Amino acid sequence: MDLLHADFTTHEYAPHVHDSLVVAVTEAGGSESKSRGRTDVAHPQALLVFNPSEPHSGRMGGSERWRYRSFYLAESAIQDVLDAVGIDQPGYFTSNVVRDPDLVARFLTLHRVLDGEPQDALLHRELVVRTFGDLAPAAWAGLPDACLKPLVIPTRSHPFSNSCATAMPTA
Repeated sequence: MDLLHADFTTHEYAPHVHDSLVVAVTEAGGSESKSRGRTDVAHPQALLVFNPSEPHSGRMGGSERWRYRSFYLAESAIQDVLDAVGIDQPGYFTSNVVRDPDLVARFLTLHRVLDGEPQDALLHRELVVRTFGDLAPAAWAGLPDACLKPLVIPTRSHPFSNSCATAMPTA
């Protein structure tokens, strides 16, 4: 997993892709991002999420500053988190914006802990697994309600049923 901490007053990202899952959390100000033919606004109450290889661009918009922190999870890091929470295959984020202030706060905390002085490796892993595990249901937002109601996050002892697993979109 790679981390980025950026603070811009002027900047524009041309259309590009990452091989990694990208999760960005805004600390101050905001920006606009474009993906899938729509424009979304990055602000402190929402996460921006881009699937691996998903084209997107970004620019300053509606704010004089954009300070954010982002996580880049390569395939091996994604699989590590999925294994830790007992999920066999990754979901696919059908929206680039996840509006959940509590989850935003947890991602900010996680980034600050991982970006700080080295501490307890077990605590780091627990925070990564818990925080990304709490994001996982957003990747299954397009699943039938019957797949989502029984469980918030599937585990090895309580996995999705086969019909739910086959309903998951693939990247």
